[in-house]
Amino acid sequence: MDVGAAQMIRAELRKLMLQQTKALEAETFGGLTEKEWHEFDARQERILELVAQLLPLGPGTHVA
Repeated sequence: MDVGAAQMIRAELRKLMLQQTKALEAETFGGLTEKEWHEFDARQERILELVAQLLPLGPGTHVA
């Protein structure tokens, strides 16, 4: 995987993690609908897929 692809993965991870954080805040202050929980779960699956793609690149590849 080239550096550009890794950067795109990290950018998507940042976006998804921000969305997950906002969803958890919404859950804390009023709850999520069933649809929102499905979206949360789908994002979580995507996050796991992206992390799995980054793992082979080694410790120098981080999300931040």
